[in-house]
Amino acid sequence: MTKALDDSSNAVRAAAALSLSEVLLAALARPAGFGGGKGPRRGTGGLKLSLPAKRAEASTPLEAVAAVLVTPFLKAGASRDLRRGLARAAVGLLHGMRRAEFERYAEFLLNCFLNMAAAPVDASKPAGRAG
Repeated sequence: MTKALDDSSNAVRAAAALSLSEVLLAALARPAGFGGGKGPRRGTGGLKLSLPAKRAEASTPLEAVAAVLVTPFLKAGASRDLRRGLARAAVGLLHGMRRAEFERYAEFLLNCFLNMAAAPVDASKPAGRAG
Protein backbone atom coordinates (compact mmCIF):
# COMPACT_ATOMS: atom_id res chain seq x y z
CA MET A 1 0.00 0.00 0.00
CA THR A 2 2.95 2.30 0.62
CA LYS A 3 3.86 2.11 -3.06
CA ALA A 4 0.39 3.27 -4.02
CA LEU A 5 0.63 6.15 -1.52
CA ASP A 6 3.90 7.15 -3.19
CA ASP A 7 2.41 7.16 -6.71
CA SER A 8 2.63 10.41 -8.66
CA SER A 9 -1.01 10.08 -9.73
CA ASN A 10 -3.35 11.94 -7.42
CA ALA A 11 -6.19 9.47 -8.09
CA VAL A 12 -4.06 6.48 -7.07
CA ARG A 13 -2.84 8.25 -3.92
CA ALA A 14 -6.42 9.21 -3.01
CA ALA A 15 -7.68 5.64 -3.40
CA ALA A 16 -4.77 4.22 -1.39
CA ALA A 17 -5.23 6.84 1.34
CA LEU A 18 -8.94 6.05 1.57
CA SER A 19 -8.18 2.34 1.84
CA LEU A 20 -5.53 2.91 4.49
CA SER A 21 -7.79 5.14 6.57
CA GLU A 22 -10.57 2.51 6.41
CA VAL A 23 -8.16 -0.21 7.54
CA LEU A 24 -6.92 1.98 10.39
CA LEU A 25 -10.50 2.75 11.47
CA ALA A 26 -11.24 -0.97 11.46
CA ALA A 27 -8.15 -1.52 13.62
CA LEU A 28 -9.48 1.03 16.11
CA ALA A 29 -12.91 -0.61 16.13
CA ARG A 30 -11.58 -4.15 16.72
CA PRO A 31 -8.05 -3.93 18.10
CA ALA A 32 -5.98 -7.11 18.03
CA GLY A 33 -3.26 -7.80 20.56
CA PHE A 34 -4.49 -5.41 23.23
CA GLY A 35 -6.06 -7.82 25.68
CA GLY A 36 -9.59 -9.00 26.15
CA GLY A 37 -12.52 -7.52 27.99
CA LYS A 38 -10.67 -7.22 31.31
CA GLY A 39 -8.81 -4.04 30.36
CA PRO A 40 -5.37 -3.60 28.85
CA ARG A 41 -2.66 -6.06 29.75
CA ARG A 42 0.78 -4.53 29.84
CA GLY A 43 3.66 -6.37 28.24
CA THR A 44 1.70 -9.31 26.82
CA GLY A 45 1.54 -9.26 23.05
CA GLY A 46 1.23 -5.53 22.46
CA LEU A 47 2.21 -4.13 19.10
CA LYS A 48 5.78 -2.89 18.81
CA LEU A 49 6.40 0.62 17.52
CA SER A 50 9.48 1.50 15.57
CA LEU A 51 9.68 5.24 15.96
CA PRO A 52 12.83 7.21 15.25
CA ALA A 53 15.02 7.67 18.32
CA LYS A 54 13.16 5.17 20.48
CA ARG A 55 11.51 1.78 20.57
CA ALA A 56 8.28 1.51 22.48
CA GLU A 57 5.30 -0.74 22.83
CA ALA A 58 1.93 0.64 21.83
CA SER A 59 -0.26 0.69 24.90
CA THR A 60 -3.42 1.65 23.00
CA PRO A 61 -4.76 0.81 19.56
CA LEU A 62 -4.59 4.50 18.66
CA GLU A 63 -0.85 4.59 19.35
CA ALA A 64 -0.36 1.63 17.02
CA VAL A 65 -2.51 3.28 14.33
CA ALA A 66 -0.61 6.56 14.70
CA ALA A 67 2.68 4.70 14.29
CA VAL A 68 1.48 3.34 10.95
CA LEU A 69 0.99 6.91 9.74
CA VAL A 70 3.91 8.67 11.42
CA THR A 71 6.76 6.18 10.89
CA PRO A 72 6.89 6.26 7.06
CA PHE A 73 6.17 10.00 7.06
CA LEU A 74 9.24 10.74 9.20
CA LYS A 75 11.64 8.52 7.23
CA ALA A 76 14.52 10.49 5.78
CA GLY A 77 13.83 9.40 2.20
CA ALA A 78 10.05 9.92 2.25
CA SER A 79 8.89 11.66 -0.91
CA ARG A 80 6.40 14.48 -1.00
CA ASP A 81 3.93 12.20 -2.77
CA LEU A 82 4.16 9.63 0.03
CA ARG A 83 3.72 12.35 2.63
CA ARG A 84 0.69 13.69 0.77
CA GLY A 85 -0.85 10.22 0.70
CA LEU A 86 -0.22 9.64 4.40
CA ALA A 87 -1.61 13.07 5.27
CA ARG A 88 -4.73 12.26 3.27
CA ALA A 89 -5.08 8.96 5.14
CA ALA A 90 -4.71 10.83 8.44
CA VAL A 91 -7.54 13.18 7.45
CA GLY A 92 -9.71 10.18 6.57
CA LEU A 93 -8.90 8.63 9.94
CA LEU A 94 -9.83 11.80 11.81
CA HIS A 95 -13.10 12.15 9.91
CA GLY A 96 -14.03 8.55 10.68
CA MET A 97 -13.19 8.55 14.39
CA ARG A 98 -15.93 8.62 16.98
CA ARG A 99 -16.18 11.96 18.73
CA ALA A 100 -15.55 10.56 22.22
CA GLU A 101 -12.44 8.74 21.03
CA PHE A 102 -11.24 11.83 19.18
CA GLU A 103 -11.69 14.03 22.25
CA ARG A 104 -10.01 11.50 24.53
CA TYR A 105 -6.86 11.36 22.41
CA ALA A 106 -6.86 14.94 21.05
CA GLU A 107 -3.57 15.90 22.73
CA PHE A 108 -1.81 12.73 21.54
CA LEU A 109 -3.10 13.22 17.98
CA LEU A 110 -2.08 16.87 17.97
CA ASN A 111 1.46 15.94 19.03
CA CYS A 112 1.66 13.30 16.29
CA PHE A 113 0.51 15.71 13.60
CA LEU A 114 2.77 18.50 14.83
CA ASN A 115 5.72 16.09 14.57
CA MET A 116 4.65 15.25 11.03
CA ALA A 117 4.34 18.94 10.12
CA ALA A 118 7.76 19.74 11.59
CA ALA A 119 9.50 16.97 9.63
CA PRO A 120 12.09 18.32 7.20
CA VAL A 121 11.29 17.97 3.51
CA ASP A 122 13.96 16.75 1.13
CA ALA A 123 14.23 19.72 -1.25
CA SER A 124 16.27 17.69 -3.76
CA LYS A 125 13.18 15.65 -4.69
CA PRO A 126 10.68 17.84 -6.53
CA ALA A 127 7.24 16.26 -6.56
CA GLY A 128 5.08 16.25 -9.64
CA ARG A 129 7.00 18.98 -11.48
CA ALA A 130 8.31 18.45 -14.93
CA GLY A 131 11.66 20.21 -15.39
